[in-house]
Amino acid sequence: MAGTAPGAHRPPDGAPPLTLALAWLMVWLGGGALAVGLLLPAWLEYADVAQTHALTLQRVEQLQQRLVAYERQIEHIQNDPAYIERLARGEFAPTGAGQVDLPPAPFEPGADGEFAEWLQRAARHEPSVSVFVLPETRPLVMSCAAGMLAMAIGVFAWSDRRRELAPPGRPPVR
Repeated sequence: MAGTAPGAHRPPDGAPPLTLALAWLMVWLGGGALAVGLLLPAWLEYADVAQTHALTLQRVEQLQQRLVAYERQIEHIQNDPAYIERLARGEFAPTGAGQVDLPPAPFEPGADGEFAEWLQRAARHEPSVSVFVLPETRPLVMSCAAGMLAMAIGVFAWSDRRRELAPPGRPPVR
């Protein structure tokens, strides 16, 4: 290149390589933080809704099974005197010492839910992740990320403007 010092490596647009590298770093960091700040709360809400939906479906299935059992019991009560006798003996007989009513088993997500559980725990307990979710800190993180992107765009515009203003045959001034 004409007019540059020997050994000086400059990209064709005239901006110093370190400036462009830092500008791209700001784009990636700012864009990444902005994307996480925008998507993480929505994804956590979706995971909560999906888990609630799965629990609701499990409860509906249990209730449908109970409904079928109650319908059978009503049918037997209406048509089978021996069933009524067995029911009365079971109803009024003393309960055995070994009988215990167990509650239904809680919902346990499979392997595909492990990452969602980890992310939910991290968002609630890890400061580095919760900063993107908490209503107190989220606007500040989003503002910083947007500012970083704006500064990176400014650096790119500045390097383009310097290239336009440079006299022909001379590199832009630092």
